[in-house]
Amino acid sequence: MHEVTDVQQRLQLHEVLADQLQGQLQQQQEVKERLEQSVREQQGVATTLQIQHEQSCDEAEELQSQLALSHGREEEARQRGQLQDVLGEQLLSQLQDVTRQRDEHERTAHELRSALADLSKQVGTNRVCNRQHALRQALQQEQT
Repeated sequence: MHEVTDVQQRLQLHEVLADQLQGQLQQQQEVKERLEQSVREQQGVATTLQIQHEQSCDEAEELQSQLALSHGREEEARQRGQLQDVLGEQLLSQLQDVTRQRDEHERTAHELRSALADLSKQVGTNRVCNRQHALRQALQQEQT
């Protein structure tokens, strides 16, 4: 009778541990979803920056056209090149920052998916072990 109580207590402990692992699994899932949302937002930012760059290039071309009228063709070509270089460097820097952030979020999301899979396997294994242990105990009691 004492062995049955001991087995029941151990079974309850394993069930509590399985529930805790399930809770951790849920938390990891929520973190993963937040990171995936962040990645989507970063991609939106990158798209916005690309549109802004295109608009800036259009504005730069318009300004350069106006400069050409007042300063001549040679001055226009020199200023256009400089302006495009400056704008290009600024945009490239912004795009690199966004890309780096996106890559970090994707790596983190991948790590979380892997951890989630490991936790899912662990929860399943614990439950199978608990059931096997309970069955062995019941068999031993029947045999005695």
